[in-house]
Amino acid sequence: MDLDRIRKAAEQLERAVQAAREQGFENADCVLTSEVLALLPKAKAGELTAAVQLKFTAGPRWNFTETRLGDCGELEDAWCEFRMAVEDRDSDPAFRAYNALLNGERPP
Repeated sequence: MDLDRIRKAAEQLERAVQAAREQGFENADCVLTSEVLALLPKAKAGELTAAVQLKFTAGPRWNFTETRLGDCGELEDAWCEFRMAVEDRDSDPAFRAYNALLNGERPP
């Protein structure tokens, strides 16, 4: 697990939620579920010792579509990065192979 990546992703997610709120996205905190709120302090302190499979993974795009607030790309990107970091997707061989194919590379 890349604890530095997780820390940066947690900090970015908090900043993105705040920025989205300031842009008028009233439901910007939709990604801050009780599960994520419990993870943020541990993520920022580098205390996660194993990958965490998040239970709620819909992210902000679904919430904003449902409430017709539009799209907030920065929040969506921050959410995806946080999710990928805490779920430690980079350690998953199938995910690495898929990414290699997307990037036009030969799978490992």
